[in-house]
Amino acid sequence: MLAALTVCVLSCSDSLTHFLGPRSPSAQDSSVIPAPMTKEGCAAVDVTIGGGKAMAKATPIASCGPIVPSIAGPIAYDAVHGIVTIPVAIMNGGRLKAQSPMSVFANPDSVTVASSAAPRATRPTFVAPTNVGDEVTRGRITWSFDHTTTNAPAPPIRPTMSSAARTISLSVPTNVTAFRALVQARATIVFTVPLHAPSSTPSAVLREDTSSEHIAHNGGAQYSADKVFVLFAPSATIEDRQAAIDAVDGTIVGGSPPLYYVRVPAAPANAGTAVLNAISVLQKQPGVSAATINNLTPPSPNYLRPKDGSGWTAWQVNPDSMSGKNWGPEEVAAP
Repeated sequence: MLAALTVCVLSCSDSLTHFLGPRSPSAQDSSVIPAPMTKEGCAAVDVTIGGGKAMAKATPIASCGPIVPSIAGPIAYDAVHGIVTIPVAIMNGGRLKAQSPMSVFANPDSVTVASSAAPRATRPTFVAPTNVGDEVTRGRITWSFDHTTTNAPAPPIRPTMSSAARTISLSVPTNVTAFRALVQARATIVFTVPLHAPSSTPSAVLREDTSSEHIAHNGGAQYSADKVFVLFAPSATIEDRQAAIDAVDGTIVGGSPPLYYVRVPAAPANAGTAVLNAISVLQKQPGVSAATINNLTPPSPNYLRPKDGSGWTAWQVNPDSMSGKNWGPEEVAAP
């Protein structure tokens, strides 16, 4: 099977639907999709104050996790009121998209004075946030990142990307010239890929594969313009599978074990090339053994001319073109 998958890009004479046998029209069993999980991370934020200005640097702590708070621009210092305001974003250092609920949080006791103009200085304190979803509880202050500045739901954060920023403020005593705060971040990982391939494909999806707007052409070949088959290695983890499908913005729409049937974004302008590009990306993902088109090319008749000795080697395929000693078998289309 793997050999067939590997070579079947545009040269298969039968679709993998036929190769694997008929698929049931029932819906996939979503109960095998893992539950969402929470991932966290943290950074040490160092702030220095001098000359009426403030500077800040965030150093990620790798042992905390991949969801990391980061400084998203220059900080502001109100010397009159002693307020330092830091723009903070959530950076996704993991392999999977990070989604809401997501937040930045800190323990007030995590703030320590690094330098001061007095022998004994009072440590800075966080200013209580007031946005929707923010919380102030004993031992923790939480800044919600579930909404944008226009109160719209925050979009997912792709790997290596960052969220929109929001500000965190601290009240700093006048004699403090440097301090450190431990700031943490948290986000939700939502799985959409089951650990095992679905055992069926819904009827509506199968009907799409017979519709002209869902069929691409390349020479004489026909194949699905917006769906591909993916085969994962048995050792592929659920994160491997989710990351691979996310890499092509795919959606699981069915399958026939061990194959996943995956829809990828495709527009009429790129019909055909979308799936080929998706296959190229998928084949580079950890845990993917193979990715291929769903070949929808109609079967063509094939035959082998017999070689039965002198005078019997020339066979006409069409009965109305019979000739020679073997005209009789040709007339009845004998094998």
